[in-house]
Amino acid sequence: MKDSDKELFKTTWIVAIDSIIAWISASKPEIGVALFACRWLVQSLTGNALKLRKNRALEFIEAIIKNPWTFTAKLMKTEEFQDGFVYALEKYIRERNTKKRIIAQRIFLGFATSEDKSRFDLERYYEILSKISTHWLEYLYFIKYTILPLYIAEARKEASKIIKQPNTEWNLEFWIEIFKRDHPISDYIIKWISDNFNPNSEKVKKKFWLDLSSEDPKNRNLINEQRTKDTFEQKKYQIALPELISLGFVLVNNDSAITWRTFSDAGGMIKYHITNFMENFLNFME
Repeated sequence: MKDSDKELFKTTWIVAIDSIIAWISASKPEIGVALFACRWLVQSLTGNALKLRKNRALEFIEAIIKNPWTFTAKLMKTEEFQDGFVYALEKYIRERNTKKRIIAQRIFLGFATSEDKSRFDLERYYEILSKISTHWLEYLYFIKYTILPLYIAEARKEASKIIKQPNTEWNLEFWIEIFKRDHPISDYIIKWISDNFNPNSEKVKKKFWLDLSSEDPKNRNLINEQRTKDTFEQKKYQIALPELISLGFVLVNNDSAITWRTFSDAGGMIKYHITNFMENFLNFME
């Protein structure tokens, strides 16, 4: 791109941003100053990368504009914020997956609201987000919305019993953390698989009207189908483990005696705990 073309694009891009800010400011003039403070940031990235991904850059800027009380003029003038913005915007415009870009927006919002930005794992979050496949991203959604609520509910239930006992020290949150330390989340994934797919499960038998003692062909076919599904879900659980470990999302129990061969032909289920990093990452997922 010629220097003249770069300058033309840069000017056009800033005009586009100015039009967005002017439109918002027209209805909410009280936040005009904070919105205008975004303008100079777009000058940090110019050239082909920004030209080819203008719409994604607009998405990112609009996410900032939608949170004017977080992204104030004072914040956006700080060096910490500016460094984080340049890094995050560059990663954002290169991300092809829509769901990942939404997560990236939430990560950057978390960075902006962090009291200690120097200790916020912005680079690590974005690196992991870029590495994880869309397939395993869906598996994380399954953990967040299906397994984690069951897990946390059980943790709160047990912790509530403890704090009701006489002379119990510490608060509810402390005993929830103790529960999480002593109870691998993998137990709840394994139980969910069994409850929803194993033909011996009362839930499955009731749903499909299964009679394990019957020799009726239709009934036997249904039983075999459920056994196949159960095996498939168990294999998916095992296959997910190396990915989750490599991303820093889980810690395997010491008594699991894990080897890389275990992933492919394990005789039993490997137990693991989710890390604090994974819990924080899940918080950025909608």
